[in-house]
Amino acid sequence: MVPANDERRFVVTEVNYTNLLPGEKVVPGLLVRTAGFTYIIYSAGENPE
Repeated sequence: MVPANDERRFVVTEVNYTNLLPGEKVVPGLLVRTAGFTYIIYSAGENPE
């Protein structure tokens, strides 16, 4: 069993952001979260990360 405070654990979640890009109402993406970091990548846009 992995301890609850183990920083190698992570969560991946689908996210939908509204009004992120002009003319687009919803931009889907993925979010990865660990105990110390959050990383989001979008499916559209000039800088998807």
